[in-house]
Amino acid sequence: MKLIGSRDCGNSPKNRRIQDLAVALLAGDEATLSRLLEEQAVWEIAGDGVFVGRKAIIAASGKPAIAAITVNHAISHGRSGAANGHLRCKSGDEIAFCDIVEFGSAKGTAVARITTLRVPL
Repeated sequence: MKLIGSRDCGNSPKNRRIQDLAVALLAGDEATLSRLLEEQAVWEIAGDGVFVGRKAIIAASGKPAIAAITVNHAISHGRSGAANGHLRCKSGDEIAFCDIVEFGSAKGTAVARITTLRVPL
């Protein structure tokens, strides 16, 4: 899988975590999701369902199969953050995405809630 990351992550560990989370959700990266998510985290994919708990989120991640991801921006402020970009599926379809993230604390070490929007291009 090809990844083009955001330039927003340079000196901000929290911005980097936002990007890492977005990529892990798309790629189905169990190790990264296990590290970043609170045990009872909630992931809502607009129009596609709500997944409660780290295990449920990991099971739902990685769909569809991804060929390339471009993260345009990964930003954070206090307990909130967001990442947006687009992906190319192995099927050839292209999808724009936006993940809105709420951390469990202002330190931003673990994610409590994610709301994802995905739109076919």
